[in-house]
Amino acid sequence: MANSHEKFLEELKKRLIIFASFFALIFIVTGLFSKKILSLVLNPNIIGNINLVTLSPHENATIIIYLILLIAIILSLPLLMYQSLMFIKSALTKKERTTLLLISIGFLPLFILGVAFGLFLTKIIILPFLSNLVIDAGISNSWSVTQFVKFFVTICLGMGLAFQMPLVIFFLVKTRILQVTTIKKMRKYVFISLAVFAALITPPDIFSLTIVLIPLFLLFELSLLISKLIKS
Repeated sequence: MANSHEKFLEELKKRLIIFASFFALIFIVTGLFSKKILSLVLNPNIIGNINLVTLSPHENATIIIYLILLIAIILSLPLLMYQSLMFIKSALTKKERTTLLLISIGFLPLFILGVAFGLFLTKIIILPFLSNLVIDAGISNSWSVTQFVKFFVTICLGMGLAFQMPLVIFFLVKTRILQVTTIKKMRKYVFISLAVFAALITPPDIFSLTIVLIPLFLLFELSLLISKLIKS
């Protein structure tokens, strides 16, 4: 019993060291390119007619560290999922291991796709709408760079997480936790949950919320369809 407990702790320590080392490496490498990353986020093609300003001496350093940490976490998540799978694999059936492995593989591509879609919504629709609201009144758009980056990242990161919906539904259906028909019956509750989620990642206006909510609900319906086809 004692040997089994020691083996468990040793395996956990091994997995944590691998993840922590990888995370530290990604954090350092990302830090080396921090200025380029910041310039990409604050690209004139994205910010349009918005004038970005810093409001405190430490704001520049804070926003760079924020971006580096965020990117390091995102890029480390697939490894965290894989290490977690390897740690608990002995307690899983072959079918469950295969399902979780597929989810681990699909996480990053879907996340990148979601972030790209969030970038599209932000750049093409939401930002122009918000920034042009006061132009006719002769008011210029001078926004805090920290608030802008957090606004930008929240929508893109939120959409990246939302695009994991097909994987979540696939897991629930594949492991028989829920049936497709059961999830369909929960559609109205899902819609309310998606509306709350959209409200959390968008500015407090009905236009931005609607622009984000519609694709999320369509993604839910598409996830159901794909899960049904796979199940059959």
